[in-house]
Order: sequence, then C-alpha cells, then structure tokens
Amino acid sequence: MKTQIQHVDRSGTGFLAGLREGDTVVAVNGHAVRDPLEWRYLIAEEKLSIEISRAQKRLSVVVEKDCDDEMGVRLREPKFRRCNNKCVFCFVDQNPPGVRRALRFKDEDFRLSFLYGNFVTLTNTPSSDLERIIEQRLSPLYVSVHATDVTLRRRLLGNSRAPDIVPILRRLGQNGIEMHAQIVLVPGFNDGVHLDQAVHDLAGLFPWVRSVGIVPVGLTRHREGLHPLAAFTPAGAKALLAWLKARQATFVKQFGTRFVFASDEFYVIAERIFPSAPFYCGYPQIGNGIGMARQFLDEFRKRLRGLEKHLPDAGRPVGVDLVTSVLAWPLITHCIARIRKRIPDISLFPHVVENRWFGNSITVSGLLVGRDIEQTLHEDGMRGQVVLLPPNVLNRDNLFLDDMHVDELERRLGKRVVIGSYDFISSLAEAYNEALSIARGEGAKRETG
Repeated sequence: MKTQIQHVDRSGTGFLAGLREGDTVVAVNGHAVRDPLEWRYLIAEEKLSIEISRAQKRLSVVVEKDCDDEMGVRLREPKFRRCNNKCVFCFVDQNPPGVRRALRFKDEDFRLSFLYGNFVTLTNTPSSDLERIIEQRLSPLYVSVHATDVTLRRRLLGNSRAPDIVPILRRLGQNGIEMHAQIVLVPGFNDGVHLDQAVHDLAGLFPWVRSVGIVPVGLTRHREGLHPLAAFTPAGAKALLAWLKARQATFVKQFGTRFVFASDEFYVIAERIFPSAPFYCGYPQIGNGIGMARQFLDEFRKRLRGLEKHLPDAGRPVGVDLVTSVLAWPLITHCIARIRKRIPDISLFPHVVENRWFGNSITVSGLLVGRDIEQTLHEDGMRGQVVLLPPNVLNRDNLFLDDMHVDELERRLGKRVVIGSYDFISSLAEAYNEALSIARGEGAKRETG
C-alpha cells in the first residue's frame, strides 16, 4: 500500500533529507505506510529509513531527527471507509434531493474517530484494524452504540451482520484504549428497558468507556420511503431527564462521575434550565452537543464584565441583524437581555430562522442553509448595516449546506455578512466595528479562501 506526499515544507527536516512533493512513501523502517495517520505513528522514531518511489524508481532516504519532529511533510488524505449500515435514523438518508456528493457520503472510519471525534459503529472494522488501534494507541475513540442488545442494535443499524459491540469495546479497553459512547435515542425503539440495559452494560466497561452521551433522533421532512419514526415530545424529554438524574446519582457514588449525559436538545425540548459547569464533569462530549450551551453561557457571562470595553461604539446609530436558530433562540434571548441592561440603546435586531430546507423539526444552527437565512431576513426586514451569522453554518469553502456561497448570500441581501464565533461578545464587537466602517464608507470586502 502506497501513500503520496502532498506537501513538503522547505524548512523542514523532510525536505533537507531529500523528500519531495509527489514522492510515494512505501515504508518507514520496514513498515508499510497505509495513510497519514500511520505515517505520524512511524516517524516518531529518531532514526528513520524511508523507502520512497519517485518516477518509477525506488529510493531510500535516511533521516536522523528529534522524536517530536514531524518533518514538515504532509501526505494526501486516503479514501475514508464508507458506512456499511442502513440505520433507521440515518441523517444522510434524510437529505433533500440533489445535495452535493460530500453530503451523501456516509463515513465509518476509525481514523476519523481518533482524529476528529467522529462517531463510528465499528461494524466494518476487522480484527486487523482493531489490532492496529491497539498497537498505535489510537485513543480515545468515539463509538455509536445505540443499543447493546445484539438483535435490537442490528435492527437499528439496518445491518444483520453487525457484531456484538460489548466484546469489541472490552477488547479495546483491556488493551488501553479509552472510549466515549453515543446512544441516538429513538422513541419506541431503544428507550425504556433497552436504554437501561445499554447504560448498564456500558457502565460495566468503565473506566475504559469514560462517558455515554444520549442524543435525540433527528428527523427531517425528507423521509419518504423510510421507516416511520417519532420525535421526542416535551413529556418524553422530561421523563428522560428524570430517569437520567437517578442514574447519574448512582454513578457519582460508584465512579466519581455522572458517566451518562443528555444532549442540550433534551433540556430545550423539556424547557429545563441547563445544568451548571461542574455537572458535566469536564465536558467529555462537548463536541456532541452535551454541555455546549452551558459553556457558551459561562463564557458570555465572563466576557459581559468588560462589555463596554468590547463594545464602546454600540450606542452609535448603526445596527446589526443577528441570525439565530430555533434551538439557540432561548440562549440568544438571554444574552441580548443582559446586554441591553448594560447598553439600553444598542441596535441589535435578532432573526430566528426556521429550517424550511430540512423541515421545522430540525432546530440546530449548524443545519441552517443560505436560502432559509435569505428568505427570513427579507421577510423580517433588515435594519442594520451588517448581518451576523452563527459560526457553524459554513464549511471550509464558505458554503452552506444548500451550496450557496456566503458571498452569494451577501450579494442577495445587499448587506455585509460577518461570520461570528462561539464568543458572542467578540462576535458582536466585530460586527459593530464593521457596521461603523460601512457607515463611514470604509467597509472592507471579506477575505475568503
């Protein structure tokens, strides 16, 4: 198996040793290099013999370096493994027709789990890959469990060959791999006694399994021909949180941690206050939307103390149109109220965007699309010089999920668009500074790329 070099830093050890862009790395110290992750593992040695292929010739490069020197070499990304499941709740299957190819790809690759925290089911991870995970200490991993009853899990995954997950987790744990588990909870499928069993079985794998995150099933309006599923109701969310409270109390006594956590969506659905920061025991699943709202609020309150310093010009006759999602709206309402107590004449105009693209049951900001934002702002009417967007609505190419580029949205709105961050105060400061520049005739074009 061969892997090509995509980039070599001219000031790096790799370039000085003779490695060049376009070279194919065959082996390091006699071990085949299958992908960039394995490359990073193998080059941790101080003395390297690197076998490469260049213009159909085999060459050997010898390198002596510090163990933490990454050599300034970047390899091309491999083809990541495709999911072999047909989950009854799969979000990819609920995309609107015609979405770009990347949004139709179902990844299921342990490398993405280790590198980026993607959840994987481990249903297409052969024993050789498990051995690699153990040998190269690819920890932590993030595992979609959903149910520990084998028959039920196979039904949820739509995969009659899905292996029993508990022995796999035990094998990884016994060999030093830390894991975080996820349960996508589907009313009428894996709740009730099935949820009890799953959490009990996973608790039996503590401390190898460090945490369990429970998230509600997400249902779009594009479910023609798919298995009929029900969304969580306020009553169902309240019942889940009540059950969770009792289990967490037990785990605190047993493990010193609450171990199992519900996503922020459950608290919103149930109209409950988000728990305090200590409740989340270090935020082990913050990337899974568990504790993100609390972290956002705490950071906001900390920054609020210096509000006037960050927004010295907020009282001037310029304004900002603020885009938010249905789920985030209660948080944003709270923040705006606190800001207006300090700066009563601030010109901040919030707009709650309902998701027409996926359906109004999808309420998170990360799934808002350009056309829905455009339509809402035109319907509501814009009063500021600048439109401020949430940070997670665009990909690295500045595209929304509907393929609209942010520059296109800006053109259609006739307004400057600013992409915010999770620091709400800093985002407002950036937007107000831009609004002032526009008012003075100094507005700069956004840099993209």
